Amino acid sequence: MEEKKNKRYSGEFKQLVVEDILNNKLALHEARRKYFPHITKESGCNFIKKWIKLYQEQGAQRLMEDRRGKGSGGRPKKTIVSEMTPQQELEYLRAENEYLKNCIALVEEKRELRSGKNRK
Repeated sequence: MEEKKNKRYSGEFKQLVVEDILNNKLALHEARRKYFPHITKESGCNFIKKWIKLYQEQGAQRLMEDRRGKGSGGRPKKTIVSEMTPQQELEYLRAENEYLKNCIALVEEKRELRSGKNRK
């Protein structure tokens, strides 16, 4: 069985395809036949749809970037209090206290609503 490899297209080529589709109102299957005659109908045009979406949402420059293999970066790094200046630590702890007070207030409000419903 022949190994299937993904082809890499340059950003300029992607931009050419997308702009041709948008400017000339080409259907995806027409663009596939024009630019990708080697791709069968069954393979679909999903990659072209992704290019169009990227172009419309983030501009032509986004098509120039090769983002394969680059993760989202994951969760933000946890704030380490020991590495902060005293002023930063004070601000951090004040914000944390405010957050916890708001959480407690929400829980109490929810309890009051439940107990109010039970009384009816």
